[in-house]
Amino acid sequence: MQRQHRARCSVPDSPNEPQSKVQDLLAKARKEALRGRHGAAWEDLHGAYALGSPAAAYAIATWYLHGEHVEADWTLAVQFLEEAAAAEWPEAFWDLAVCYEEGQGKPKDLDTALELYQRAALAGDREAWFEVARLTEVLRPSEAGRREAFRWYQKAAETGDAEAQYAVGWAYEYGHGTDKNLHAAIEWYRRASEQDHEDALDALQDLDPTI
Repeated sequence: MQRQHRARCSVPDSPNEPQSKVQDLLAKARKEALRGRHGAAWEDLHGAYALGSPAAAYAIATWYLHGEHVEADWTLAVQFLEEAAAAEWPEAFWDLAVCYEEGQGKPKDLDTALELYQRAALAGDREAWFEVARLTEVLRPSEAGRREAFRWYQKAAETGDAEAQYAVGWAYEYGHGTDKNLHAAIEWYRRASEQDHEDALDALQDLDPTI
């Protein structure tokens, strides 16, 4: 399944920027965008970017990613995402990871994508926990890699992620990255099935025909 970018032509709401001039420009850009004056917002974003704002760099990147108010350009999107990520702007990690995973504006590089999902996860992005698990499982097909992937799947599952809950159930059913435990498998399949995860419901019925 193709991974998706999350931001939609963003303009920062209340960025933590140290310079009052940057804050003013970003606030102005947001107001202009809300009024539908995207050309003026674009100019204000570039003004903030020229002053070194990673929030502006990320916002500009999202405009290039989606091409709604400017012509889409993967190469420029990646350029601005890399600048924002280098400045530790957390939202940039996910979108840049997707670019590397899908080969958008850069040659496909799953190792770099994994590294960026990990940075997103460590920055507090809970949705990235599942992506770290998924790519760890793909890139590190050893027992140590499977156990590491399981730990990330479990973290994501505990937040209510149905796909992660299914993955944890499957891991417990087959002893993949953890000890085999059919009772635990049933519990995690049940949690995922309660969110209408069809594969989890099928697996649950296979393990417990009384359901």
